[in-house]
Amino acid sequence: MSHLRRSDNREQGRERALRFLVRDLRVDTHLAVVSVPTTSEAGDRMTPASRPRQKRVPWVWCRIVRASKKLSSFEKLVYDELRGLSMGRGATVGAGPLGLRLGVSRETIERARRRLTGFGLIDKLDLGPGRAAAWLPKLPKDCRPASGARRLADENVQELADRLDKHIQALQNRGEGGVGSDATQEF
Repeated sequence: MSHLRRSDNREQGRERALRFLVRDLRVDTHLAVVSVPTTSEAGDRMTPASRPRQKRVPWVWCRIVRASKKLSSFEKLVYDELRGLSMGRGATVGAGPLGLRLGVSRETIERARRRLTGFGLIDKLDLGPGRAAAWLPKLPKDCRPASGARRLADENVQELADRLDKHIQALQNRGEGGVGSDATQEF
């Protein structure tokens, strides 16, 4: 009889410990998701849930960037990868992990990001200390297709890519954004 009582007590103790463990996990998860503040470039404090959400970058933008003659193949690949990872909130992948995905060094990724930022093709959103920045792909307004266009003919893609090349050339001529005329070098 005493053997059965001990077994019941052990089971009750395990159940009680499990309840406390589950409750503690809920509290930790709640704190991690809700109370961890992030900061925007303007220094505003916000939670991850309140981070601005944009529409997902349309696929046709990647076609326009890929058709550009002023960007290196690797810069096009980085843009395409960031577009695929952004999902409207920005790609929060660090340079190291992105370098592993693409088989290059961290410095190569950072160099490509700097050039794409200088060309106005990506924006960096700082999410605060200890967090990877969010990288938001974009395209200059005059290089974008008509609103809502999901498919473009090759001629239209090339026309918009030519506009993008003119935009990049103008930035290179002015020397803005830390980009020079050697920005199309291969990695």
